Amino acid sequence: HRSHACPSPGTAQRPPRNMSTPHPLAPLSVREINAAATAAKRTLPEQHGVTGRIKFVSVMLAEPPKSALLADGQFQWGPGGEQPPRRALVVCMADGNTYEL
Repeated sequence: HRSHACPSPGTAQRPPRNMSTPHPLAPLSVREINAAATAAKRTLPEQHGVTGRIKFVSVMLAEPPKSALLADGQFQWGPGGEQPPRRALVVCMADGNTYEL
């Protein structure tokens, strides 16, 4: 199998911090996993000409860089701190190739 690195299907806008906003390192929610899978299903045919069935190997949180969580060496996520965007790392197979999105 060949592996292809693909540009991310998109990054969500940074939501305002509130009680319903998950911790930046929390696992993806079902809604986030479904959104990432939908984006991958759209991206693979458009960018790579995939015509066959897409098999998902994994969909998981792409952790933000430490610099997005720390300011002056202190953890800054929380009241008054800005939430980094939550992104998914999708690994899937299609047409005999492996793709990372």
